[in-house]
Amino acid sequence: MQYITLDPGGSTGVCMYDTERDEFRRITLGPGAHHYVLYGLLENHETYPWDAIIYERFMYQRRELTKGVSLNQDALEYIGIIKLVHQLAMSACRPSTLIEQTPAMAKNFWTDDKLKKLDLWSTVTHERDATRHMLYYLTFTLKDQKYLQMLKG
Repeated sequence: MQYITLDPGGSTGVCMYDTERDEFRRITLGPGAHHYVLYGLLENHETYPWDAIIYERFMYQRRELTKGVSLNQDALEYIGIIKLVHQLAMSACRPSTLIEQTPAMAKNFWTDDKLKKLDLWSTVTHERDATRHMLYYLTFTLKDQKYLQMLKG
């Protein structure tokens, strides 16, 4: 099985997981416009379609505006591409699962310390967040307890 998680935005963090190889691959798309690259990554995967595409939901956070950060809605454009690729797969009878996660779902459990303990921490914020979403999906959706056991020691 092959899964991909995405943390879309000005830069999009990507985490890919292959169950046969028990292998994580992580990349960052962007900064700057990366619509075509994202579409290509999702559409042209060697085992297309992905068994599951998991992405972080766009959540408006007013607190950022008080810090002088303007509202950036790039993530919505990239989420549109994610949904398009999923719909194309489904219309071609190539089943795939599309899952939306909130930022808090993954961050509340998969802390930086836990990622470091599993040797999955990245210096790139969006890659870290995509990794959190992958671990959340594997652990709490698929009920794979392997990574919880690794945390125990």
